[in-house]
Amino acid sequence: MHSKVYTDTPATRSPVLTVVLAILILAILTAAALAALHWFQRRAAVLPAHDQEKIHVTMYNDLTSTTNDLT
Repeated sequence: MHSKVYTDTPATRSPVLTVVLAILILAILTAAALAALHWFQRRAAVLPAHDQEKIHVTMYNDLTSTTNDLT
């Protein structure tokens, strides 16, 4: 007795429906990715831009003053 590996069953779904389903799935994935990006950007923007610049300058000054003290 041999097992049947490949079956010759006819396609039960039309090619048009396959394309529509593929487009639908891609649209859902794209919407999910854009929603995640939007959420991440809103979460990362905790401080206004001018406050972030102050933090960056303070950190830069701390680093440069440390290196100047070594000389």
